[in-house]
Amino acid sequence: MQSPTTQKELGAYYTPDAVAGCLVQWATRSENDRLIDPSCGDGQFIAYHRLSAVACAPRTI
Repeated sequence: MQSPTTQKELGAYYTPDAVAGCLVQWATRSENDRLIDPSCGDGQFIAYHRLSAVACAPRTI
């Protein structure tokens, strides 16, 4: 990963991990909710959504 200064010089702006995680928790209410991230960037919002869906999914033994 590049330093924040280098990212800004390249025109890249990334959402901090903690902020992305909180926003996904706020925006999604169940594992069936869909998330659309039109700007995508490094895919953090999609990754957090996927992780939250896996964590919330019922487990079968």
